[in-house]
Amino acid sequence: MSHSPNINGQSFRIDHSHVRARVGATIAVFAIAFVLVIYAQYASSRQADLIRMLGLFLGCFALIPLVHSVTETWFQSRVFRNISFFS
Repeated sequence: MSHSPNINGQSFRIDHSHVRARVGATIAVFAIAFVLVIYAQYASSRQADLIRMLGLFLGCFALIPLVHSVTETWFQSRVFRNISFFS
């Protein structure tokens, strides 16, 4: 957990454990996608396109939880900052 100052100079905790978990999952999915794309280079021509498309889809799909996590943390800090400003 890290401390972030708000407008009044007080600090509050931001829990980043869900970000770490999502980053780990994203790295794992990227590794699987990378292996699929590399395997597609050596597969028969009939299967290569399908395997390559699956690998690229997984690579793009892996970014969704990471982007969601970053925007959620940013939004959370903005909401806490505004709540403490008015209290």
